[in-house]
Amino acid sequence: MNLSYAEGEKWVANLQGRTLEVALYTVTPTKTTSGTEVSGGIGYTRQALTLNNAATVAGQGIRTSNASDLAFGTATGDWGTITGVAVHDTDDDEIVWYGAVANEMSVITGQPFEIKSGTLTILFK
Repeated sequence: MNLSYAEGEKWVANLQGRTLEVALYTVTPTKTTSGTEVSGGIGYTRQALTLNNAATVAGQGIRTSNASDLAFGTATGDWGTITGVAVHDTDDDEIVWYGAVANEMSVITGQPFEIKSGTLTILFK
């Protein structure tokens, strides 16, 4: 998602007051496609997201991240290969941010999946 610095500031400020959750995807959403979310009674649940305060990073842009660990559960069936994440506004299930993961990972039966605090980084350049 490419936004200007000013747009990034507005985006982060706007999200601070919303109820958000993170979803995992086996096909990452894009501007033109909705992607494929992990689903179907296999131990997966979206996780509530609280963002850290946004910070300006010299030479990079505006960055924020998850303020707490996001534990998605233990797979009771194969989830597939996680290729991306999206942040949803729970009021209307709108995707307000999406991105590919740095290291794709296959989640199989019996495996837990967690994103540690501060590691889901959202950067606006």
